[in-house]
Amino acid sequence: MTSPDSDFRGVFDDEASYASETRPIREVADRIASTTHTSSRTVLWILGFVAALVLVLMGIVFYTMIATGQRAATSVAAKESASAAASEIQKEAEEDNEAESSEDPSEEAGDNTIEQAREKVANLMNTTTCKPDADADAILALARLAEQEGTWDADKAVVDKRLSELPRKCGGSYPDNFASRLRADSTPDGLKALVETTLAYIGADKSPAPEDAIDVAAFSNPTRNIRCEADDEALSCTIYTYAFKSDECQGQPATYTLNADGTNSQSCTPQSSSGTTVSYGTTVARSGFACTVNKEGVECWHEKTGNGFRLDRNAIEMF
Repeated sequence: MTSPDSDFRGVFDDEASYASETRPIREVADRIASTTHTSSRTVLWILGFVAALVLVLMGIVFYTMIATGQRAATSVAAKESASAAASEIQKEAEEDNEAESSEDPSEEAGDNTIEQAREKVANLMNTTTCKPDADADAILALARLAEQEGTWDADKAVVDKRLSELPRKCGGSYPDNFASRLRADSTPDGLKALVETTLAYIGADKSPAPEDAIDVAAFSNPTRNIRCEADDEALSCTIYTYAFKSDECQGQPATYTLNADGTNSQSCTPQSSSGTTVSYGTTVARSGFACTVNKEGVECWHEKTGNGFRLDRNAIEMF
């Protein structure tokens, strides 16, 4: 059996004719083969590039998923840690509250026995630093304990003494702040009544001096028969000639004193200075005391309590 090529070659006279006639066909075939090979290589390059790109994209997606997962895990861990810390704090607070509530009340009272409270109040004149709230609290503590134990009648004497002494010793704004603290709604009734009596002079002025009063420490009336002097502790007026009967100073100058707590006293020690001579109708005010000079004599009073006296040649009248 002969090959097709042999049959095809038989058409031509010789090899040369065959080669010449079939050259164009062979060239076309070679070009087709070459083109096919080049196209195959291009397709392979494209496929390889696409595969590489897909791998890169997959890597990016994978990295993003890992990073997101780590952040989420970190956030969850932080929340869990914060929640655990808050729970621990709450637990400690509850334990502290339970411990406090289980403490013996007698331990909480500490030094607040009535004997210690009495001792503290008794020594206040020596230990005070003139802090009104601290001193008032010491007195309040004793008053409350005395009220509970029914010993107020026995304890009020030392309290009354401190109420009188402390404001005088400390002065300044101490009396007002001291009295204000003791007048609280929670103050025991016994102490409250004592405060209103002993510290009645502390608080709003009951009889304030008129606005045109002059500030003078020492003065005398126009006749110089009455001479007065005021300071933070007291106001004293001496009358040199008088017609009324004096229990202590008959025939001598008589001095009448009005104290800051509203009490008064008498002595035979005259004022050493005549001070400023003021005209009739003038009011003098100094350190919470006030005096009005008139033709008959003087009328003096304590502004906070309203207590005072009227003094002239014919009489001495306390009010």
